[in-house]
Amino acid sequence: MEKLEDYGGPRFVNDTFYFGICKEQIEQHETADTRKKELEEELQSVEYESPEYWGIEKELSEVSEEWWRSGTIVIVFAAMCLEALIYDYGARNTSDNYFDRYLDHLSPVAKWVVVPQIITGDSINRDGQAFELLQKLFRKRNELVHSKSEQVPLDYKEALVDRIEGNKSDFEEAVADAMRAVFKVTS
Repeated sequence: MEKLEDYGGPRFVNDTFYFGICKEQIEQHETADTRKKELEEELQSVEYESPEYWGIEKELSEVSEEWWRSGTIVIVFAAMCLEALIYDYGARNTSDNYFDRYLDHLSPVAKWVVVPQIITGDSINRDGQAFELLQKLFRKRNELVHSKSEQVPLDYKEALVDRIEGNKSDFEEAVADAMRAVFKVTS
């Protein structure tokens, strides 16, 4: 059996870099969210298809794109932050070789269960909020990173609008949960 070894030298770690990106993007996302809501209200108060309507619609489209983009970055980089953090924690307390050989093949969520168990004898509470947020974060990250196209029922406009609105709501929750996951899992 391979001997676990302590590694005491300096290491390159990206978790704080990724976390900084998350913080920057959550601010952009919140700014876009506020402006998006303002524009949606303004749009309701102007005459449909007037020049003013199209100006608001154009800005709303741009702000909505920023809202989706910044939210996606928050989710993906929050997951990257937690993956980098658990790797560093595991490699520092075992070794890079041990981690790569025996632990790296695990899912990110499984690493957060197994690595602390190996090192401290204690594991993340699998019934707790931190674990639930961790699972939701990596599920959403995988959905974004491994995106699949799907058929859109163009003749069912109302169902399509409902689906898009539902996706917006789920996405907004996922963005908020991404940051909560980072804070909850690391505290």
